[in-house]
Amino acid sequence: MKILVIRLGRIGDMILSTPLLYQLKNSSENIVVDVLASNDNHNILKYADYVDNVYIWDKNPLKLILLLKKLRKRNYDVILEPKDHYSTESYYIAGLVKAEKRIGFVNGESSIFDVDVSEFNQDKTHFQDRILSTLKAFDITPDYSLNIPLMYPDFNTVKQNTREEYYIVNISASNESKSLQFDLAKEILVYLKSKNIKVYLLSAPIHNDLAQKLSEATNTERAITKSIIDTFPLIHCAKGVITADTSVVHIAGTYDTPVMVLSKSIERELLKFSPKSNINIVIKSDSEERIEISKTKLIDSIDKFLKLTN
Repeated sequence: MKILVIRLGRIGDMILSTPLLYQLKNSSENIVVDVLASNDNHNILKYADYVDNVYIWDKNPLKLILLLKKLRKRNYDVILEPKDHYSTESYYIAGLVKAEKRIGFVNGESSIFDVDVSEFNQDKTHFQDRILSTLKAFDITPDYSLNIPLMYPDFNTVKQNTREEYYIVNISASNESKSLQFDLAKEILVYLKSKNIKVYLLSAPIHNDLAQKLSEATNTERAITKSIIDTFPLIHCAKGVITADTSVVHIAGTYDTPVMVLSKSIERELLKFSPKSNINIVIKSDSEERIEISKTKLIDSIDKFLKLTN
């Protein structure tokens, strides 16, 4: 069976889809699993050995036409779009790529999809579990307890379940309101340093200047990364991660790395994208505009996290 899984969207969407891809690939020796990814998230699968081919959905018209021709020639048995909501892009992709069966979100009687994913995920809240539920369309029983570690060069040489004596503090999120501001990040770093804890400061490229100022102000070493893949071994081997609410939370979850999340998300989002790490603390912001947490609440939370990870 030849399957195309459509996984456009953000980095976190792809990370939380890895258990689906893994279980699908390992359900039979005769399954080919290809993934149509976005420019933003395709690197997540660069070293994944449970995916046969990764194609990148590029909106450049010429590249788009060439890609669609290539995908049509693959003659897929099944196209799977596991989103639990309507997507215009996915709808048209599923219509333009050849497949005997199409599984996705059915939007009205004239939907391009033959099988509605909503039939399988009604009893699940977490995004990852809802995606996994679509395995039922293949008569596969999902294993909701299984997290798949993100692979990277030398991944197989790292001893599993071993932690090095350092913590990571990540200041960056998908938008400014979810990212950690200078004063809050400085409080975290200064307090950890006062405990003689080794810390690496992590940030997205957009926050390089802020990270450098924090590094100089707190004498904290920065973790310089060129791509998302460079963060994988750092997070894999960390004793714990303190982070803004972003894809780093989900990366940590694949390795079961303890994580403390600072978030301003509403309750529904917190449930849907809650950390998968067995040891986790979610600290809700005192403000709905940006991440603001009182010093007492922050220090108490860090102390609790350190106790859990020691």
